Amino acid sequence: MSAKIRKIGGGVAILALIGAGTLYYQHNRYGRYQQSTNDATIQADQVAISSKLAGYVRHVAVSENQTIGQDGLLLEIDPVDFATKIAAANAGIATARAAEQASIATRAEAGAAIARARAGLQAAHAALGFATREIARYRPLVATGAEPAS
Repeated sequence: MSAKIRKIGGGVAILALIGAGTLYYQHNRYGRYQQSTNDATIQADQVAISSKLAGYVRHVAVSENQTIGQDGLLLEIDPVDFATKIAAANAGIATARAAEQASIATRAEAGAAIARARAGLQAAHAALGFATREIARYRPLVATGAEPAS
């Protein structure tokens, strides 16, 4: 009788190993990817909810499993980071406007320098014309000896 019990015990052990291996295979292949609940809720995919702007959460306005309508407030993001970014952007705009005004002033200064140079050129042309006329006037006087040559 002990040989018969050993055969039955061995068969049961082999069947238990085969059953355990089958359960392990089913769980590893399919079961670990399945989600289920015991509270009669509907299975659904997870949906990621995120804001368009990153920041720290100041206040969460909902509790777990609370129903939220369309456009309902979920949470409030701390506005300090955004205020800092807006202030930095405004400072950048002010810097760009100041640089624009400096460029306009530099252009006006360059225009004035050009006008001053043109006036100097006209004065030089006028002086050249005067000197040419003086040479033409004194040349006959120098030739007759009425004026010294040097």
